[in-house]
Order: sequence, then C-alpha cells, then structure tokens
Amino acid sequence: MPRTRLANSRLYGFIDAAYLDGRPARELTRYLIAGGVDLIQVRAKEYTHAKRVALALEVIGEAYVSRVPVIINDDIAAAVETGADGVHLGQEDWAATHREQLAGVRIVGLSTHSLEQARQAERAGVDYIGVGPVFSTNTKPGVPAVGLQLITAVAGAVKLPFFAIGGITLHNLGPVKAAGATRVAPKTLCPVWQQVGGRRRERRRAADGGAFSRLDARRRLSLSLVYCVWLDGWFCEGVRSEEHTSELQSHSDLVCRLLLEKK
Repeated sequence: MPRTRLANSRLYGFIDAAYLDGRPARELTRYLIAGGVDLIQVRAKEYTHAKRVALALEVIGEAYVSRVPVIINDDIAAAVETGADGVHLGQEDWAATHREQLAGVRIVGLSTHSLEQARQAERAGVDYIGVGPVFSTNTKPGVPAVGLQLITAVAGAVKLPFFAIGGITLHNLGPVKAAGATRVAPKTLCPVWQQVGGRRRERRRAADGGAFSRLDARRRLSLSLVYCVWLDGWFCEGVRSEEHTSELQSHSDLVCRLLLEKK
C-alpha cells in the first residue's frame, strides 16, 4: 500500500528541523497535508538519533491519519524504529549501505544527479529517485545544478517515479513540467493562510478573476501553501511583501494544473 500511495504522489513536502524554529512539527505536518502534500520527508541532520526518532514519531502520528507516507532522511535505523514508510539516502550513504540493512524498510528513495545514477538506481531496485538539484539552491551550496536537460533525459529513460528537486519555485515550475517532470519537491512550503488577512484574500480572488474562490476547500488550502514557495529558500511565517503577494497570486491556475491534478 505505501508504494501505491507513492505512485500517486505528486507533491513532496519536507519537515526540516532547520526550519522549525520552535514550531510544533505535528502542526506543520497537518498544514502541509491539508495543502495537498502527499509525501513527507523528515530531515534532521543535526539531531541526535534519539531526537530524530522523536521528531519522526511526531510527524508520523499526524500523517498516519491521512495515510500520507513519511520518509526519513538518511537514518535507516530511525525509519525502522519509528515504523516510517521509508528512508531517503544520498549517493554516499547509499554506497555505504548494506542491502540487508534495508530489509525492514518499505520504501527506499535515492538522490541522483546524472542519468547514469538514475539508471543504476532503477537497476538496484529502489522505489523512487530525486533528480537534481535542477537549479542552484542555497540548501545545497556548492553543488552544481543539473539543469532541465537531465529531467528530460530521466523522463525518457527511467520508469521509476522521480521527483524533480532543487531550486524549484513558481517562477520555474512551468519549464520543469515541460521538461517531463510530473512530481516535484519545491524549495520550501510554508503554511500561511492563518497569517494572511481577509483583505489580502480579497485581493487574491480579484487577481485571479474569481478562479480561486471557485475551487473546493482542499484546493484553496493547497494554493495557500503553494503561494508561499519562498523564493529565497528561507522558512517564512507569511507573505513578506505586497510585491511578492501579487506575484504569487497570478500563478493560481498554473499551480492547480501542474501540482494538484492527479494524472
């Protein structure tokens, strides 16, 4: 069943300990799921194993209700201990992993940065891959972008589910889709509809010609989330300026079409 849900996933969200800043992980998980995220990864690179397990259990407890798979970044033992749906590994961790260590893991994801790595991942039997960074991003400083060409190459050569990742924002989401990606992991998703006042909501409805108000509740929440794929990569509590508000509002139909319609 987790792999079936994985096959249907389109929007990959992250609970990153570096961005929590005291916010309850359970609450953020609930917001992301309400907003249309259908796969969640827990990242806590600076945490101890015990603290990472505690964070994962908090996320899993909320995600389980909605049957959203939870993936643990890098820590196989934490994934097994918490009963998470899977683990995501980088190339170095994958090379150092003995396959018997993955015996109790239902979903295995792997980061890839070239067509050959994507093909190797498929031959190795992983369940999904991340392809990127598509664009340069401050979450991976010094790592060269792979570009849209790799997205097109992987889409044409690999049958595994893959998520385009790295520097993806509303500005470049269209080209990523056009290159062949049907699943994405945007830079940072921030729940903000609680902070956006009624006056801004009215301007948003006016800006999209009423399309936003005609969407069902789930999609309205989804767009509230995706409006805030923050352009500089930092976690935010709300729309920071009127300029960004107007800029993001104009993309409501695009976001709805690219991310929220299952294919």
